[in-house]
Amino acid sequence: MNLFNHNNLSNNITKKTCVNEWRLVSERLMRYHISMRKFDIKYFTKNISVAIGIILIWRGTWIILDMVDNLIFGGNHIITAIGGIIVGILMLYLPEHNLKALERL
Repeated sequence: MNLFNHNNLSNNITKKTCVNEWRLVSERLMRYHISMRKFDIKYFTKNISVAIGIILIWRGTWIILDMVDNLIFGGNHIITAIGGIIVGILMLYLPEHNLKALERL
């Protein structure tokens, strides 16, 4: 009869390892949950105001470009659309001389 059962020992080590891993996972989840409690009204209003500001700038730029289309090109959107694509690609390409900025989208 074998007094030292290897299967029982490995099961105990595996159980202890699993318990320790679950404890670590639960601690990380609790830290994540606690950090989520820091969401407050100031954070929300700051971010929503930034988003609204960007949208308003975009809207104003869009309207000005429509006026340019009407005044200079007689309402022909093709010329300014192609020009806008070219200018946009140049604005993305020139700072780093590649188009990796598009990968972030």
